[in-house]
Amino acid sequence: MDIFVLRAISHEINEELEGARIKRIIQPDRRTLFLTCESTRRQTHRLVLSADPTHSRIHLTDENPQAPAVPADFCRVLRNFLVGARISRIATGERERAVQITVEKTDRSNKQAWYALMAEVMGRWSNIVLVDAGTGLTLDAIRRISAEQNPSRPIVRDAAYGLPSEQDKLRFEDLNESVFLGLFNDAGIRADDGRGMNRWLVRSFASVGPEVASEIAARWQGGDGQMLWCEFYGLMKELWDGKPHPTVILNENGSPKTLVAFIPRETPSERSLSFETMNEAAKYFFTKRVSPDVFAVERDALGRKIGRHSSRLKKTLAAIERDLVESRGADEERLKGELLLENLGSVPEKASAFFSEIGGRKIEIALDPKYTVSENAQRFFRRYKKLRRRAVVAEQRGAAVREKAVFLDGLSFELEEASSPGDLETARAALLAGGFQEKRSRREGEGSTVVGRRAGEKSKGRRWRRFDATDGWQIYVGKNAMGNDALMREVGHEGDLWFHAQGVPGSHVILRTLVGRAENVAPEEAVLQAASLAAYHSKGRGGGRVNVACVPFQKVKRPRGAPPGLVHITGQRTVAASPDEATSIMALLDEIE
Repeated sequence: MDIFVLRAISHEINEELEGARIKRIIQPDRRTLFLTCESTRRQTHRLVLSADPTHSRIHLTDENPQAPAVPADFCRVLRNFLVGARISRIATGERERAVQITVEKTDRSNKQAWYALMAEVMGRWSNIVLVDAGTGLTLDAIRRISAEQNPSRPIVRDAAYGLPSEQDKLRFEDLNESVFLGLFNDAGIRADDGRGMNRWLVRSFASVGPEVASEIAARWQGGDGQMLWCEFYGLMKELWDGKPHPTVILNENGSPKTLVAFIPRETPSERSLSFETMNEAAKYFFTKRVSPDVFAVERDALGRKIGRHSSRLKKTLAAIERDLVESRGADEERLKGELLLENLGSVPEKASAFFSEIGGRKIEIALDPKYTVSENAQRFFRRYKKLRRRAVVAEQRGAAVREKAVFLDGLSFELEEASSPGDLETARAALLAGGFQEKRSRREGEGSTVVGRRAGEKSKGRRWRRFDATDGWQIYVGKNAMGNDALMREVGHEGDLWFHAQGVPGSHVILRTLVGRAENVAPEEAVLQAASLAAYHSKGRGGGRVNVACVPFQKVKRPRGAPPGLVHITGQRTVAASPDEATSIMALLDEIE
């Protein structure tokens, strides 16, 4: 949904639901909500809001999914604050792809409270946030984002809410023909380069998404700059004047492809469907695309499986920490044994305790009367050795378990980014390759790292992206854990530079120069580009600048038996990179398919 579709939908929803009372809220999956509302005309409407990265949306619907037996935490919060409240206004900002549902609720003491339910419909960055309109503080969100993940815009309870930042692009109302033509001439786009034209329009102008850019390029048909300006100005003015034409564009097989707010002039009539309202168009589009949403069900199931493994690791780490705490008393056990040997003649036989003093500290030594003093001392020495061994084992095991926890955190991030069944298959293969499996799989012999890695290779497809710069360097970006692993084994070699966002899950990025070793000759522009891509393809990309580790490839080591994508590095330097620049960087580079 682009800004023009959202504006049209929110206007229509506002006409239907202004003054309506919220009667019921359910959350059938991790990212989707259904609000049942009763309008002032006593009509029942259902509103769907989804922060699903593949099908983010908001519109009226006829769907009536079954409520889960146990409501999710976010659903419980919404019910507490919003059930029984009245919707006072639904609106979209001029540029933000965020719909604000303003709600008023009166409690039993006749005290009024105002809330804003924010539906940020932004593809993989989508979210649904409940805000206290009186204080501006976040009450909860369907996707909580910590300050560590996004320092400039955390979305957690009691944090101040702010709208998504606007991209640094030219606004339509600030443009005129001479400015537009100057930019077009500077871009140097060939008349036959439709893909290049689309990328230039998207990265240069605010509110121009891929669908609008494709339509402008299709209408232009490779003419001169003045013709392009006419087509650009005509379509953008039509959209900004609030004259939507709800349309669903179809694929060649008749399935819905895109939802737009204009009539596609260059698309054959049999491949587009017009609707009376944008809500009707959205309802048709998403019913065909989402229902039945097997993908969402499978993704949720895989998410629960990863969650179970994470919980087990947390329990294991807690047990290891208890062992470490207990082992800190090893030296005390040795000291007690030494004191007994030093006082063999002073300790009465069959005594149950002995008191000594060392350095002004009184020590009570419990004894077992069944043993001699010497035997009690040996028992303390054995206890000392046992605790020391336990400490060594616990430290080694703790390091391995923490690595696995980091791996699962990264896999959870991959799952949030997943947009196709192939992404799920890759995540499953990575989980298996990381040594995680259910008990049934272990009995069937499917749990080994080797088997998991082979499964990943069978379902690998294209496991990384490659971008080439005309100035003579290549940047490789791993798509997921298996892709990161493949970059390490199949792509990177001595002399390359390796990048990764520090402290958060994300993609491995490799920079290679066509002449010389990248670690010696890579220009600063190439380093900053690679670092920006590493920041963008990480869990920290929602914030401002991200610290990215940069290190020669030969100093990146993959521990034997480690989960896919997990490495140890030495001798890194830190590059502060902006993930916001990555989109324009990828548009400038040539992606090699």
